[in-house]
Amino acid sequence: MIWQQRASRSLLALILVPVICGFLLVQTDVMGFASADSKEIKKLVKDFKKAVRGEEHDNAIDIGRQIATYGTEDAMEALYDLGYKEGRNPKVYSSVCEELSRLDGIIEFISERYDKIDSKSDFRERMYLADVLAFPTNKRGEINDQIMKLAKRLREIEEDGLPPGADPSIPDRMKQQQESLKKQLQRLRGTENDEALTLMVEFLGDKSAFVQGAAVEAFRKSQSSIGVQPLITLLEKLVRKRKDVLYHQVRDALWELTGQDFDLIEEWHSWWEPRQKTFDPMEEIHDGKTGVKRKRRGNDPEFWGVPVESKNIVFVIDTSGSMRYVHKDDIPGLGRGDGSDGGGSSGGGQQTQEQDRLSKFWTRMEMAKRELRKVLKKMSKDAAFNCVRFDTTVSKFKKKATPASSGNKKSALKWVDGLKHNGNTNTLDSLMEAFGQDARTNTIFFLSDGLPSVDGKINDPTEPILDKVFEMNRFRKIKIHCFGFHPFTQGGQQMPGLASANTWLKRLAESTGGTYTNMKVDNKLNPDNPGD
Repeated sequence: MIWQQRASRSLLALILVPVICGFLLVQTDVMGFASADSKEIKKLVKDFKKAVRGEEHDNAIDIGRQIATYGTEDAMEALYDLGYKEGRNPKVYSSVCEELSRLDGIIEFISERYDKIDSKSDFRERMYLADVLAFPTNKRGEINDQIMKLAKRLREIEEDGLPPGADPSIPDRMKQQQESLKKQLQRLRGTENDEALTLMVEFLGDKSAFVQGAAVEAFRKSQSSIGVQPLITLLEKLVRKRKDVLYHQVRDALWELTGQDFDLIEEWHSWWEPRQKTFDPMEEIHDGKTGVKRKRRGNDPEFWGVPVESKNIVFVIDTSGSMRYVHKDDIPGLGRGDGSDGGGSSGGGQQTQEQDRLSKFWTRMEMAKRELRKVLKKMSKDAAFNCVRFDTTVSKFKKKATPASSGNKKSALKWVDGLKHNGNTNTLDSLMEAFGQDARTNTIFFLSDGLPSVDGKINDPTEPILDKVFEMNRFRKIKIHCFGFHPFTQGGQQMPGLASANTWLKRLAESTGGTYTNMKVDNKLNPDNPGD
């Protein structure tokens, strides 16, 4: 009996020893692989930083993708840290956000991370989390916009036919493109993207208006019904406060999602309640999607037709030498009718006193000053503002943003009256000054008539300026609304210098989600009827 027990124990030992050893070997292999992966990820992190600092942006993007392929928790955390700390270039930052958004477990990671940092005062990391979370839904909105534009164009072709001589295969090709985009869209309509939007609702309640604004923008682009009720709820809270940019952002998002723009919260609830279970913004065709301008809200002042809805704004005005040119170039007595005449005898012409007075009224400088005066006079006392002027140098009205009190507005008007045209176009420094004004600044109005050129001899490259703007704006999302002068003379001749400048201004505006506006001569206005 004792022998049998010993034999059984020996047999059990013979069986268990290989099993245990095998298990330990497997565990050792797994740990070895994990350790090897961790070392390789650390090496790639160093390579990424080196590439970014050497401005090898394509290389940095490729390295970021290599890190993402590991798909481990270490890889996710490493890539997340790199995007936050090193993603100062727009292409690199966008690539990191895209790679992170594709990783398994990213929604849980963002949720946990947001809960940890929510109580901190620094909003920048929360903005970063919102950017990662919103990446797939932003893409969804962009594709949906393309589908809608194609649908609109196809309807126009069905109603009006193709232009004479047009390729008859155009409608079929457009339909094929539409179907291809719809397939892409379906791939982005998965449950995971809806989970991301559901989590994004938390960001609407953030204590930072910048973070809230990022979430609102994500819902606007998402074209998902998930955001409608939370946006209505946020709007209900904002109605009770001063109506700053966030209030208008929410209303604009609802306008693009639903095609509605009610003034009263009760109207929103009445409209949404019977539709909330079946409404799909992607299936709707309405004015909010087709670029139709929504109705004017309130009595906000306007700058060249653009409502000044911000209560924390900086106006940036170009005062370079070319701002002396008379934009209304058909005034009798001007020597040059190509928009490059400074009035008086500067262009070789001879003018009467009245013609000279009209010429001064229509210089680019006076056009800018006149519009700025109108806005400053009408700004509400609960707003804060500052003004920056730039030519070769840069200066400002006040050191920091200042309340729009009657006294401050009076001082600002005097400052505007004293602006003189001179020097070159130091665009970058003026933008850096505008961004450095106040942590609450959420809008910049930027007016210029030329390409950046600090020395006045050669134009400064614009890509580094856009990169710097992105770096300053990455976690603030300040919209820059740009204003350029209409690039055609009264006789219809194009002014190449203005056309090039306006192309640059459009890029600057688009890079921040702002708008571009052409400033045109209004022949109804004159020194005796300035339109104040």
